[in-house]
Amino acid sequence: MFNDLAELNDNYQQIYAAFDALDETDASMAFAILKDASALQASFEKVSADLGKSLMDYERRAKALQAKISRESSTKVNEGDRISTQHPDVLDAWERVSDIQKSQRYVDATAKHLSRMYFDSKLIFENVCRATRQPVGDDKLVGRI
Repeated sequence: MFNDLAELNDNYQQIYAAFDALDETDASMAFAILKDASALQASFEKVSADLGKSLMDYERRAKALQAKISRESSTKVNEGDRISTQHPDVLDAWERVSDIQKSQRYVDATAKHLSRMYFDSKLIFENVCRATRQPVGDDKLVGRI
């Protein structure tokens, strides 16, 4: 399993380039792509889960910081909330939350694209194998039609 996001992205780009150049009659390349895409998808999903945990942790900290600054700024709830939402520390905390959320969405989109490449490559592989297989028996349509 890959742990470095830059390494994951490099591997994704390699698989994407191979998929983009894939010929519909190349069973061995289709099989290689589906195998690599499947393995890489699991790594991206692990990164997404780690980002999800970080997102929840940072969101909890941002809410706690905002509540603390609100309480320290005023005895009135509404006034304290208005003051705390403009505080630079609170703005920085929520910016960090949105950055992690954006990263997680990008990772999820990449994992989903790897899944589509997997299934498209699998379909190509199966079609090539079906086209090259000899018919079995007189009444069965296993091979060429």
